[in-house]
Amino acid sequence: MQELTDRDLEPVDEKLPVKKRKIRKDRIVPTEAERIEVKRLAGLLLTSEQIGPLFRGGMSGRWVRLNFHTELEWGSALIQEELHKIAIERAKVDGVFLMFLLKCKCGWCDHQQPEPTQGMIDVLKAISSRLPE
Repeated sequence: MQELTDRDLEPVDEKLPVKKRKIRKDRIVPTEAERIEVKRLAGLLLTSEQIGPLFRGGMSGRWVRLNFHTELEWGSALIQEELHKIAIERAKVDGVFLMFLLKCKCGWCDHQQPEPTQGMIDVLKAISSRLPE
């Protein structure tokens, strides 16, 4: 059997070269005013592709998503919260809107399952007796 040397016991990671990432000095850092504006625009249901051209002479939607991902999420969440508040207030007053809200948002269904009659039970027994076991 072959003996292990000190070189064999060295960690493998030390043998691999480490690549250093270059940091761009001309990187554009968003300002606080831009963050507030993106949150407001996202609240108006604009996408990142629609928001991008409004900043600094036209930025890509990818740039907006990378730099303002939190603001995009917050903006859409705030508008959804406001819409839900309005829907609940309207449902308290209007019965038709309450039915709409229950069906669309709460998964409510106004179709009831019919209760089985004696005829239905007889048919089910006849069918089940013919099925192979």
